Amino acid sequence: MWADEAVRETWKRELLDEWGSVRAIVEDVRAGTRADRVELSREGEAVNLGPDHHARAKYLDMILKSMGMYPNPRLEIDQSTQNVLVIDSARSPLAALDPFSGTVIEGETVEPSLPYNPDGGIPPEDDFQVG
Repeated sequence: MWADEAVRETWKRELLDEWGSVRAIVEDVRAGTRADRVELSREGEAVNLGPDHHARAKYLDMILKSMGMYPNPRLEIDQSTQNVLVIDSARSPLAALDPFSGTVIEGETVEPSLPYNPDGGIPPEDDFQVG
């Protein structure tokens, strides 16, 4: 339902009609971040018990969500990587420990690096390509 632009615009218009301005909404949200817990005593008098941490946390969560501070849970992020280590037997004594010592690398190529893809790609400094 929230994907419909008409629904979102109607929602915004109704909120502004109810509160009068964005500043009024912000003032109410700010008051919520400073909420205190109040309960009645046995005599029926209101007793301030101090900060209502649960209510304050909910208001702060609402602020962070409205600012887009949380990642979108609907996005699929592929965080898997595949790394390959190539040991040159002429340059490293570790090559003697290689169980695949019969493998010979004929040559070496360098491919141009791909540009960083912010939509789930791996930054170039965290990935490498073996050609």
